[in-house]
Amino acid sequence: LRTPLNAMLGWARLLKDGVLPDEKRVRAISAIERNARNQSALIEDLLDVSRIVAGSLRLDVRPIDLAEIVAAAVDVVAPAAEAKDQRVVPQLAAGVVALGLGLLVAPAG
Repeated sequence: LRTPLNAMLGWARLLKDGVLPDEKRVRAISAIERNARNQSALIEDLLDVSRIVAGSLRLDVRPIDLAEIVAAAVDVVAPAAEAKDQRVVPQLAAGVVALGLGLLVAPAG
C-alpha cells in the first residue's frame, strides 16, 4: 500500500512545488491516477484474502503487457530521480507479454 501512496505523494509534491515544466505535469497527473488505481487493486487484493479463506475466490489469469508494468514502476521512482535531476529510462523489447493476475506476474510460456 505504501509504494503507490509514496509515488502519488512524490508527484503531488512536485506539482505543488511548481518544479515540473508544463509537459511533465500531464505525466505527473497520469502517474497519480495510475497509482491510485494500483492502490485500489492492492486493497482489493487484501479483500481477496477473506474470499480465499471462505473458499470463494476465482482467479482470472490472462496475458499482460509488461511495458505497462515497467512504465508504472518507472513512475514510482521518477519523482525521486527528477528531484535529483536524474531520469529513469526503461528498456524493454516491444510485445513482451506475461501471464498475470493483478499485480502478481509470472513469465508466459
